[in-house]
Amino acid sequence: MSGLNLGIIKDTQINKPPVELQNQFATIVEKVEALKEKYQNSLNDLESLYGALSQKAFKGELDLSRIPITVALKPNDIKMDVPQVRKPDLTVQDESVKTQETREQFLMSGRRTEESRTIF
Repeated sequence: MSGLNLGIIKDTQINKPPVELQNQFATIVEKVEALKEKYQNSLNDLESLYGALSQKAFKGELDLSRIPITVALKPNDIKMDVPQVRKPDLTVQDESVKTQETREQFLMSGRRTEESRTIF
């Protein structure tokens, strides 16, 4: 760098915290690192347990009879404004397949007219 020489570097003052403060910071960093390692180990254990539990559940070997269910629904927990599903409209559009006999003939023949094709 132009303009930078040994004299300027020697004259530059660098603030250095006291050794006691540096040691205090180092102690905090060590504690944080230990906590991170502890939590990482706990996470690994939980993932292993979840995998084992999932395998038992999918194999049908999971016994929940000893697990007490403590959650109770209250009347306010149930929403009554859920939209109801309508029954499908089963009216026949094609006049040629309105009777049972012609419907069966239509289905067995595989005949499709332009009017009876449905594009999804």
